[in-house]
Amino acid sequence: MVRLVAPEGEPGGMISVEERVRSRACIADLIGDRRVVTGPSVTSNSEGEHGALVTVEDLSESGRRYEIGMLVGDEFNAFVTGVTEDPAHFERTRTAVTAMVSELPLFLGVRRRLFLYPSPVGWHGTRRHLVTTWHAPRYPDDLSRLIVQPAIPRKSLSADVLYRTLCAEICGSAANVEQDGWTHEVVTTRFGMSFRVSSTRISNTIVRLAIGEDNSYVYALWLEAANVDDVGALTAVLDAVIPIDIRQAPNLMYHWAT
Repeated sequence: MVRLVAPEGEPGGMISVEERVRSRACIADLIGDRRVVTGPSVTSNSEGEHGALVTVEDLSESGRRYEIGMLVGDEFNAFVTGVTEDPAHFERTRTAVTAMVSELPLFLGVRRRLFLYPSPVGWHGTRRHLVTTWHAPRYPDDLSRLIVQPAIPRKSLSADVLYRTLCAEICGSAANVEQDGWTHEVVTTRFGMSFRVSSTRISNTIVRLAIGEDNSYVYALWLEAANVDDVGALTAVLDAVIPIDIRQAPNLMYHWAT
């Protein structure tokens, strides 16, 4: 753990940095019974690792304020926590914690990784390793499912190769479906990503495959819909996929990271 103390002493602000924490699964563990002032809000660091920020206060007469930042690694979390007693320095501590979370490196490298998207409304998700499968609200009476693969580095696999591979796997499950049985469209999302969305029908199942990419990663999602009412689930999720934001900024906290 690294601790920083304000020039005025601890009442003016103290910030602690903890890495590779496995005992606390989420930011709610740190909020506890304190009153939430702002947040939680989503954030990320310069490596594109996801995180959250929240401001809370003690319910006691002390008026102590906590600025809590969290970064989520694959198998551990990192926390930046600011504590201030003097209201004159609340904003200074909040600004410092926000900046430190933005620049704290986890050194997890370029890899297959999860990305942010909204849960399909009413669907039930299960995750195995890095692959998430969402089952329709009426499951098991409705066998529709939405599968979200982890983002894959572009230098390891191109969008075209991934598209052909997944098409071949899906077609391979039904010998009467040929490559020219697919229809294609390009969908632009609210965050500016372009996805190639291809559709076909295998027996009584509607299959929609979406492949997108940004400067660093390739994204793959596909829907196997038992009825046409479930097709909209992929559309809603796709429109709000948040690309992984890797910023090439100098990191002034490298010397702290272990």
